[in-house]
Amino acid sequence: MIELKMMIDASRPKIKFPTSRSSVIKEMISSRLPALPVFDKKENFLGVISVTTLLNNPDEEQLGLLIEKCDSKNYDKNLYQERVLNDLSLKGYSCVLDNEGKFIGIIYLEDILKKVLAKKDYDNIPIEGFVRKKFPVVWSSTPISMCWCTLRFSEFNSLLVVDDECKPFSVLTELDILMDVEEERISIKGVASDAGTSEEWGVDQANIVYIDRLSLKLSKKPVSSLIKPLTISVLSTESVSAVATKMVLAKTSILPVVDSSKSLIGIVQASDLLRALEEKSL
Repeated sequence: MIELKMMIDASRPKIKFPTSRSSVIKEMISSRLPALPVFDKKENFLGVISVTTLLNNPDEEQLGLLIEKCDSKNYDKNLYQERVLNDLSLKGYSCVLDNEGKFIGIIYLEDILKKVLAKKDYDNIPIEGFVRKKFPVVWSSTPISMCWCTLRFSEFNSLLVVDDECKPFSVLTELDILMDVEEERISIKGVASDAGTSEEWGVDQANIVYIDRLSLKLSKKPVSSLIKPLTISVLSTESVSAVATKMVLAKTSILPVVDSSKSLIGIVQASDLLRALEEKSL
């Protein structure tokens, strides 16, 4: 059985609140992590801020409203907890607290790939049963802003990017999209009427209100200008260990699956490989 404490890296960065949204974005890009823990000045754990939440709320500058609370997880329980696996599968991370609500750490999907699935224990499990045959793709010429729309309304955290010949070109993640955002200042003009003054003098009087805000804006550049070509693919007959190792080396959570003639037949996700943990525990 695998204990949660084996997965936690205490050296990972954290966010000190209050801070600015731009600082949080820089830290996330630097760490290449999907979410970071947030602490106040007294080192009290407040929750986490994720890349997904930042992208879903481009007009929200108040980070306090973007902090997600974490459910309590028992520190001593093993990795096969249903809630932990569900978090990892859906979000790519799982927050670990002790029974008193004290923050212990965050387990990332990358940790499971590197420390568990890439081990030889999973050499005898082929990925064939984990290959997805239906999945969204975008062309390498698709604007980044449109790629985010596709990703946002799909059940995936990454997208396969194909070239003009429909061959795998690369993989686009939410973190890649965050690297492209720019903060744009938007001014909104509003009118606040003063009814009492208008009635007293018999004239219309209005106060003009200007509201400035910084909004995250995505460019219309082609996605191929943002990401590097991916040269790694896998066969459906390869083992979970071999594929997990390739994902770690390529720093990706999705790999294209090809047949013997190098034709694309599907994709395999790191989150789907988690099912190998359940099979192994049976």
